[in-house]
Amino acid sequence: MYELQAHLGPASESEGVDKEVEDEDYQPVVQNGTEEVVITSGVSTLSSVVSHEIQSQQNNLQLGKLRQETNRLLEELVQKEREYQLVLKQCLEQRNHDLHLLHSKSSPIDIPQTTVPYASHDQATDQELVNWLRELGAADDVVNQFVEEEYTLYDVLHDITKDDLKSLRLRGGDLCRIWKAVTKYRKDNNPAGVDN
Repeated sequence: MYELQAHLGPASESEGVDKEVEDEDYQPVVQNGTEEVVITSGVSTLSSVVSHEIQSQQNNLQLGKLRQETNRLLEELVQKEREYQLVLKQCLEQRNHDLHLLHSKSSPIDIPQTTVPYASHDQATDQELVNWLRELGAADDVVNQFVEEEYTLYDVLHDITKDDLKSLRLRGGDLCRIWKAVTKYRKDNNPAGVDN
C-alpha cells in the first residue's frame, strides 16, 4: 500500500494522514472458520425457519384438504349405508309379502267331510270290511283309507302284512288294533299251525 501511495503520491499531506487513520480504523479482520459458520448458520437458520414455516403451512393446508376429503368420504359412506339399509329393508318387506302371498295361495283347502261315508267311490265297497273295521273302533278316515285302496275283508284277514298297514299311514292305535285282530284271526283259523 505504501508503494502505491509513493507511486501515486498524496495530493496533500493531510490526505495521507487521514488515509493512515482510516487504514488503522479499517484493519482487515482475521476471520476464522467459526465466525463464518455462525454468520452462515444465522442466514441458514433464518432461511430454514422460513422454509419450515412455509413447509408447515403447506402441510397444514394439505392436512386440511385431507380432512375435508375424509369427511366428504365419510358422509358419502354414511349416505350409502343408509341407502343400503333402505334397499335391504325393502327387499325383506317384499320377500315377506311374497311369502305371505305364497302361503295364502298354498293353504290347504278345508273340505268338509261327507256325511255319508264311501258314497263318492265308484268301486263297490266291501261292506263286511267296513263293518269289521267299525267293530274294531276304526274312525271314518281309517275306513276310507281301506276302501280307497280297494281292500276286501278277505284280503285284510288273509293277505295283508304289517308293512301294508304301515303304508296306509294309520295312527299307532288303529294300526295295533287292526294288526292284533288280523293275527288273532289267522291264529284261530290256521289249521295245524301252518303259516300264511
